[in-house]
Formats: sequence, structure tokens, C-alpha cells
Amino acid sequence: MDLLKKILVAVDGSPSSLRAAEMAIELASENKSELDVAAVALFPDDSNSMLVKECGAFNKLVNDVVAKAKRRRVKATPIILEGVAEEVLVKLVRKRKSELAVIGYWGSDAFSEIRRLALGNIHSALLREPDVPVLVVK
Repeated sequence: MDLLKKILVAVDGSPSSLRAAEMAIELASENKSELDVAAVALFPDDSNSMLVKECGAFNKLVNDVVAKAKRRRVKATPIILEGVAEEVLVKLVRKRKSELAVIGYWGSDAFSEIRRLALGNIHSALLREPDVPVLVVK
């Protein structure tokens, strides 16, 4: 019996999220797990051009990670979502029935310190999720 059937890794292009992706690929390969590779586009206004640019960058990032996973014979699914990362990722963990969430320690969001103080952060949001272990990679 495989230890983990489904792993979710969240990426944003930051060095720690890329290390998290490498770790998630390694774990998925060792456990013969499926891997969901997710990125969440957050934009400060309703500007469609900004959303298109951000989603385009995340699309490339996610597809690059998926390609790395497939080279290791890991079944990987690209997922790009819009919204507040903390909320969206918790919903995604539930929806996809993830058995492990892998995230980087620091994201690339320029407002991460403000968001952490005001709203909590991805780490704490996922850690509050019952029954889903979280691996935070520095």
C-alpha cells in the first residue's frame, strides 16, 4: 500500500516554492503518488490585463514543474486558480483530497508580511486544516 496517494504542492516562483516543488516531486516519485501542482493568481484590482499576465506566468511555472514531475514518471496535474491563496488552497486540499500539502517557507508576494499580520498566511491556514499534514520547505 502506498503511503501517500495524493500530494499538493503550491508554487509561486519564489526560491522556496521551487525547492518545495522539487521535494514534492521526490516524495511523489518515492511513494508512487499523484501530484497536484497549484498556483494562485492574486491581483489587486479588476484589471484583466494584469490577470492575463499573472496567469500566463503561473501557467509557465506550473507546466515547468509538471514537466519535471513527468520526467520522474510522476502523474502530475497543473492547477491555476484565482483568489486569495490562503482560502483557495484550503478549498483545493479538500476538493482534491490531498494527503500532504507541500509549500515554500517564503512566497514571492510583495504584500506577504502585511497579509500575514492582517489575515494570517498560507502556512497557518493549511496547518488549521484537520487531517492534512503540511511540509514547509525553506
